[in-house]
Amino acid sequence: MKNPPEYRPFRLALWALYISAALFIVATLAVNGFFLARERMGVGGEPAAVEAVDAAALTACMGELQVLHAELNAQMNQTLGSQPARTGRLQWEDWSPGWRTRLLAVGARCRLETGDVPAAKAIKEAYDRLGLLHRHYTTLAVQFSKEIGPHSEKLFKAMESARKSIETR
Repeated sequence: MKNPPEYRPFRLALWALYISAALFIVATLAVNGFFLARERMGVGGEPAAVEAVDAAALTACMGELQVLHAELNAQMNQTLGSQPARTGRLQWEDWSPGWRTRLLAVGARCRLETGDVPAAKAIKEAYDRLGLLHRHYTTLAVQFSKEIGPHSEKLFKAMESARKSIETR
């Protein structure tokens, strides 16, 4: 007899233990994945009170958005110029969460996420477009690293080899 009935409680206990362990592992992976993804997207603060968003606050937020825009463009230029090119994506992914957190902080200070301050309508559009540009740049950085990067690296090596062959003559 392959499965004696007297061992049935042990088999059920082992199956219960196996299923419990599998569910625990799946739940742990899901929770860790959620928190890692949230951290990578940046963590914003609580929105400021509507009364706190005055002309001075909006001016400060606009200044910070301009600084963030300049940093975003500078980082993209650095990413596209990195050698070897495959490291550009890693640099971008290391830099990006901090920048995104700062963007979300500006959005919270001037209630740009909620969009319930009429005086901030134009700044909200700039804020939204800056976030969209960041997402497009992220796609570009990954694409460059995976698709164009190897060709760029081969060109870089060929140029280096050609330069060395000319110098040794």
